[in-house]
Amino acid sequence: MSRHANWKCLASGEMQQRCSRRQNTSTLDLYAEILSSWLGRESKRNCKRRSNLKQARGDLVALGFDGPYDRVAAIACERR
Repeated sequence: MSRHANWKCLASGEMQQRCSRRQNTSTLDLYAEILSSWLGRESKRNCKRRSNLKQARGDLVALGFDGPYDRVAAIACERR
């Protein structure tokens, strides 16, 4: 919806959603629980003994994940 249409809608008091939000699914959704448990375990380790996210993505690739590194990093950033 355009900015002007939004203003008209607000001015008239009509507050209905005109279009539904798209539900995005990620290839990482299947591995989110595994990654979450891994991140929790790694956060308790000593800094020198922690694995990095590149190693985490490599482990996920071994399990069948075929997504990019930046998705793994985004999930890790959200969890922090």
